Amino acid sequence: MGVKYQNYSLYLNKSLRSDFIKLSNQYLKKAKSLIKQDSKLNQTKFIQRLGLIEIQSDLILGKTKKGAKQLKKIKKDELDKMNHSLYNFLLYICALESKDEKYKKELEKHLSKSDLKKVELFKS
Repeated sequence: MGVKYQNYSLYLNKSLRSDFIKLSNQYLKKAKSLIKQDSKLNQTKFIQRLGLIEIQSDLILGKTKKGAKQLKKIKKDELDKMNHSLYNFLLYICALESKDEKYKKELEKHLSKSDLKKVELFKS
């Protein structure tokens, strides 16, 4: 549910986004506590996912430097395979402010068509 609020906030005026992100973060906190309670889940991959989603919320709010700094702390080879696409997407969002066109093109290769459409929403 938290991710849906984040995605919806991309369609809103920037002044309204923070309210939706706050609501999203409440759902993400609840999800994190539920994941930690369930011993049958592979908690690592879901906790990683929630961490990436939290970084996404910073990027939605325009905190690109903070998001980039958080992403640099993550070692891609330690990420679960299910999280690679979100990680690459977030890297690309951060790279949009970079002047390194070669790096942007390299990251763009790893994005799906729907990711590329979502990138446009981040730009607006």
